[in-house]
Amino acid sequence: MNDLVKSVEDYVSTLLKENLSVDLDFHSLTHTLEVVEAALEIGQLCNLDDSEIEILLVSAWFHDCGYIYTYVGHEEQSKQIAKSFLDKYNANTEFINSV
Repeated sequence: MNDLVKSVEDYVSTLLKENLSVDLDFHSLTHTLEVVEAALEIGQLCNLDDSEIEILLVSAWFHDCGYIYTYVGHEEQSKQIAKSFLDKYNANTEFINSV
C-alpha cells in the first residue's frame, strides 16, 4: 500500500469513527472497509495498473464520508471531503478529478 492510500485510510477511519451517526447501520466504517476490499479485488481482476488502483482505492475510502454531514446529498459532501484532503496532500488536479 502506498503512502497516499495509507494516509487516506487513517484519515477516513478516524473521521468515520469520530463523526458518523450510530443511527446509520449500513453506512459504517465496516461497510467502507468492505467496499475498499471489493474495489481492490475488482481492480485487480480487471488488470488495472497501480495508478488506477490508487484512484480506485482512494475513491472507495471517501465514497460515503459525506454521511457525517447529511444523508441527502452525501455524495457531493463526500467529494468535497476528498478534495479538501487531497488538496492538503498536494495531489494534482487530474488525480483529484479522477477520484
